[in-house]
Amino acid sequence: TAITFTTEDFDVHGYHDTGSNTSRVTPLIAGTYRVNGSVSLTGAADHTIVEAFIRKNGSTGLPPAFRLAAAFTNQTLVYGTTAFVVCDGVADYFEVCLRVTKTAGTVATVISSQFASVLEWTLERPA
Repeated sequence: TAITFTTEDFDVHGYHDTGSNTSRVTPLIAGTYRVNGSVSLTGAADHTIVEAFIRKNGSTGLPPAFRLAAAFTNQTLVYGTTAFVVCDGVADYFEVCLRVTKTAGTVATVISSQFASVLEWTLERPA
């Protein structure tokens, strides 16, 4: 599941739209981007696998991803991941995603005064 972001702090080039495709960042400058993401979710004792990863153009996640296979408590959990993504400056986009395996129920992301999902990017090298 791609994480959606309906607010933003810094986006001087307008790469992200808070009204449509709110999970996507579509860079307008071609090059290599360092993408950092973190996902904050409500913990549950029946989580068996939790993965956070960056994906490009809606396809499979890019390495490296973060994966933990263990049972958890009901504490808020935050998982971070980073990847380098090459974008064409026209149509390529990236997202931070979460995959959770659990025995029952739904998974909920959480925003609090201490924890929230985050997506940030830096142009490392123009094309």
